[in-house]
Amino acid sequence: MSELNWIEIDPSELNSKIRSQKHDAVEITVGLSPYDLPDGVRGHRDLSSGKFVIEFRYISNDEPLNSESVDDHVTMYLGKNTDRLYRIDVDIEAMDVDEVNLRVVLPQEIADAFEKLDRRRRFREKLQQRRHLRNHRIAAEVLKKSQQELLANV
Repeated sequence: MSELNWIEIDPSELNSKIRSQKHDAVEITVGLSPYDLPDGVRGHRDLSSGKFVIEFRYISNDEPLNSESVDDHVTMYLGKNTDRLYRIDVDIEAMDVDEVNLRVVLPQEIADAFEKLDRRRRFREKLQQRRHLRNHRIAAEVLKKSQQELLANV
């Protein structure tokens, strides 16, 4: 398969939840680290596995990944150290969907998978998890914005 093109994402658009507060003469700004914001996304159908693969690119992409099966059809790959979402595999062959249904089913399937993953992870490391949950929500926002371009590769 030829090299797939990345859909470029402007990380500053994703960091809209930045909060600024002025205290005396000092302005304090709180937001996500640029390292936790994806700057690219791409999707394609892996013909050998029958899965639709969605990948996220970050400033630094060099950490080992852990896989988490969210259900029978969706597996997410998270950074071992950062818990950033790097990849989603959706087993569209096992779901027995065609291209027309995929355009409707895929976003809901992934939204459900994010919710299940977030619920499962809320019980672990609550303080550290807040940053990771924001990354996962931003990844969901990237998917929503890039949906048509991603599905063009199915």
